[in-house]
Amino acid sequence: MENCVLKWTLTGYDDDSSQPIVQRVIDKAKNVNSVFPEITNAADLRWVYETSIELKNSEENQLNFSALSPQTRVFIDGELLHTACNRFHQHKVRLPNTETRKYSIRVEFPSLNEKLSEKKPRPRWKTNLANNNLRFIRTSLLGHIVGWAAQTPEIGICGPVTIESSPKTDADQFAFRATEKNGIAILDCTNNSLHSVKKITIKTGNREYIHEWLGNQKTIQVALPDLELWWPHTHGKPALHQIDINIQFASSSLSIKQVCGFKSSELIDSNLAPRFSINGQSFFARGACWTHSNITDYQFDELKTEKILKNAVQLGFNMIRIGGTMTYENSRLYEMCDELGILVWQDFMFANFDYPDSEEFRELVKPELQFQINRLEKHACVAIWCGNSEVEQQANMVGISTDEHILPLFYDWIPAELSNANSKLPYVPSSPFGGDFAFDTNIGLSHYFGLGAYKRDESDLELSDVKFTSECLGHSHCPDISETKTIYGTPTPNTTSSAWKHGVPRDANVGWDFEDIRNHYVEGYFGIEPSNLRQVDTARYLEISRVTTGYLLAQAFNFWRSDRSKCNGALIWWLNDLYPGSGWGLISASGRMKPAGYILKSQLQPIHLSIIDNGLNGHNICWQNETNTDIETTIKVHCVKTYRDHIEHFPTEVSLLSNSRGCFSVNSIIGQFRDTTNAYSFTPEAWDAIAVSMEYQSKTISYVHFPSGLNLPMKTNLENLKIDIEHRIQNNELLIMLKSNALIAFAEITIRGMQLQENFQTLIPGVSHSFIASPENGILGDEYSLVVKGTNMIASKRLSLSLQ
Repeated sequence: MENCVLKWTLTGYDDDSSQPIVQRVIDKAKNVNSVFPEITNAADLRWVYETSIELKNSEENQLNFSALSPQTRVFIDGELLHTACNRFHQHKVRLPNTETRKYSIRVEFPSLNEKLSEKKPRPRWKTNLANNNLRFIRTSLLGHIVGWAAQTPEIGICGPVTIESSPKTDADQFAFRATEKNGIAILDCTNNSLHSVKKITIKTGNREYIHEWLGNQKTIQVALPDLELWWPHTHGKPALHQIDINIQFASSSLSIKQVCGFKSSELIDSNLAPRFSINGQSFFARGACWTHSNITDYQFDELKTEKILKNAVQLGFNMIRIGGTMTYENSRLYEMCDELGILVWQDFMFANFDYPDSEEFRELVKPELQFQINRLEKHACVAIWCGNSEVEQQANMVGISTDEHILPLFYDWIPAELSNANSKLPYVPSSPFGGDFAFDTNIGLSHYFGLGAYKRDESDLELSDVKFTSECLGHSHCPDISETKTIYGTPTPNTTSSAWKHGVPRDANVGWDFEDIRNHYVEGYFGIEPSNLRQVDTARYLEISRVTTGYLLAQAFNFWRSDRSKCNGALIWWLNDLYPGSGWGLISASGRMKPAGYILKSQLQPIHLSIIDNGLNGHNICWQNETNTDIETTIKVHCVKTYRDHIEHFPTEVSLLSNSRGCFSVNSIIGQFRDTTNAYSFTPEAWDAIAVSMEYQSKTISYVHFPSGLNLPMKTNLENLKIDIEHRIQNNELLIMLKSNALIAFAEITIRGMQLQENFQTLIPGVSHSFIASPENGILGDEYSLVVKGTNMIASKRLSLSLQ
């Protein structure tokens, strides 16, 4: 019975004092963080949970803790019956058979910081990420990481507590792996119990499959030829099936229900140019690294998680990575990814440290590995197992040779447990991985921050020759005006205040933060000294900061998805912010899309266009069609001189073949010399925007490149700016079409009471751009006012829209 232990008394003590500092009665087991959010030094204190229960049945029972922070001691009637040293698996404590069936339960947690201060063997290398003694303690690094996740770590009973009667044959002793072979759904069934199975019956819908389980076979395969396969949402339907499984023993049976998505997952050529293949089809993996839905008290926020993941789908992401610095996530997150068609790159929770090579440590992590493999591999979304985050990179960067940093944990222990569990997923020992050094970008899996923390320009995308980056492009992304006002109480906060800086991430022991990185690119793209601008015009500083990082990300993905690159995937550092403000997340801590996300969105869709500077050869138009349909269309090139509203349009008929990509030159379309890259400088009257557009299924797909930077001439006479507006109502949403007579750079559209699916797109003169808006209260009104503001407009433009 879930949470059948209803009342607990939670008490905090200072060191070994017997006098409580705080005490509270709680109606169900929760961690210290959620019960006492006001206590910031919880890791310094000793914590005790106490309760009493009385059972009515006479069966053998066990107390099941879904998660306990490390160094736990569990006492039943004053007797120590269990110690828990690992946050990452369940802990089951058998209750003694007594006549009264009454039990007094006490769960103790010593001071975590006291444990971390104990003297330990010296590691071969140290990291600045967190306290190096954490390598001996199996808990999340969240709450310990200096610079971006350094608040109080999770402490106490970290999930539901249940009481269960011990079954003779536990469903957990059977593992089912839904996979695919030659286009047919396959269910791999593994018997880890001590009982022989005679027969297995599988039912789904109106179909029934019966298979004899002969002799003492541990694993059998059952083909389910009529079932639809599971695909990531960018390449098909994430089909799921309710499976009813009946296992027949000699004199008993066991029934199990499971939701399955049938797919195969491969990482091909993992040591050179890795690429993912799902159901035998290779694809470009794009997405971001997941953080946590609620780091304040570590309680899983289902509604916010759903909002974030749906935004990820809108962005065009087909993969998230749950990295080793975070935590194994709540099962509901994986269920959502199953349903939405989002793949999960799953790290084991190891990062940066020189972990012990001892039998004691192996015994500590073994239950964790077994539990998490069996828990997570049943989900269709999980695509790959990764041993750790940046352990090999950390060792390389402090001078440890490649041979010296090979740890048995990642090369022997984890692979052995995956094999024993009949895992069907690919495995890599570390991220990054490959090359002479783990962090080499031109081979294997890399973490790429060239166009980011290392302040490289766009040319570095070609020089670094990234093949697959499982962590990249960490930038301080500013929230939009509405979110900024919600967080700070004003749309123009003091950007040097501690409140603002709390939301800006930084690495440990450095004299800069990621706002400094963003300012570097603001100056490069806009030709403006950002520190001076911030002092005299905060609103303008924030306006151009919001779009700079989005443009950077779009340029990177334009190149990586083009046929000029051998890159097969990129996962941005991060998907969602831990704290409100200008964090690494493309989605804010509240679950709202940031401007950078909107700008990037159009470049991540299955059908997209981009423009790449090809030097003295002019511009290339690059396209990708990931659908199964050939597209016959007209592509238009638009050359714009925004300072005098001069534009030339050049159309051409093209065929975009299914499941393919390609490039062709702008010069071949124009047919005459136009110096679109401003390389020859024959005239000061340069083109400052080169755009490409096409119509597909009543929607405009477009992209705009700015060869001379983003600091376009400002439009001061808005009376001459004409914006035509049309609309259609569909499924209680508003489809708005805008057509401008002049280029509006990164147009931010605001409609009170409406949430837009698209925003911050550059409006090309004479081209209709569509925006879908949904009423926040679910009800469409009669009249709306639209406000349009571009980075090249001195003020906003207001438009009226009547739905009558």
